[in-house]
Amino acid sequence: MLQGTWEAVTFEKEREATPHEHLGAVRLVIEGDRYRYTELGGGFEGRFRLDPTRSPKEIDSIPTTGEHRGKVAPGIYEIDGETHRVCFALPGSEDRPTSLADGPGEGRRSFVMRKVTG
Repeated sequence: MLQGTWEAVTFEKEREATPHEHLGAVRLVIEGDRYRYTELGGGFEGRFRLDPTRSPKEIDSIPTTGEHRGKVAPGIYEIDGETHRVCFALPGSEDRPTSLADGPGEGRRSFVMRKVTG
């Protein structure tokens, strides 16, 4: 269900929302267990691991390029049709978020992504 191209509907870093006019630059392309993430000013590539048996479902993002290369960013996620919600702790943190409803908080990044069709 995660495979394909996703665009940001919302994106918050440490309680600050990305301005609506910048959201169009936030993209995520997933192929297998690899991803390419882009935003204004750059992006990076990486791999991810899922554990859908946990509650909430867990995801670990491991960048393979960029300033956080090799540092695991622990997160949680949910997928509902064409919408993907995720919240990550900072790369290298051992403090996994516990609820998507809590928002990004300090040291967190929260996304709502919509699948791009066509």
